[in-house]
Amino acid sequence: MTARDRDIAAVERVLADYDVPHADRLAELVVDAISVARKTNPMHRPAQSTQVGRSAEKRLGAIEWLTAYLAESPDGVLAGQVQRDAQKIGIHLRTLRRAADDLKVVRTSGGGAHVRWMLDDEHRKLLEDGT
Repeated sequence: MTARDRDIAAVERVLADYDVPHADRLAELVVDAISVARKTNPMHRPAQSTQVGRSAEKRLGAIEWLTAYLAESPDGVLAGQVQRDAQKIGIHLRTLRRAADDLKVVRTSGGGAHVRWMLDDEHRKLLEDGT
């Protein structure tokens, strides 16, 4: 089993708790988003060592949580609410923002308290196909 397969299995287990349709495909998208982020931005790569970097683990957890969280609200969630809920479970804002960037979370315009976060078209299509 490859590292990618293990990561996908871990994400699928988290998504299973939220009864997300097409959890297998969403898990692949999440893991691939992290992989792309690591390859395209050297600042997002974990330090070279025999241990998995803490920040990489935290961001994977944030991506898993954010995917399941936004999947419950197809019309999106106010950004401030997403941030407050993430902080309640111990996800730092910087980690949350990086996770949102990795997932290509759509942010509505309007500014300030009116900005909403939602899954991108590919994620939404997968969810709609499952219902």
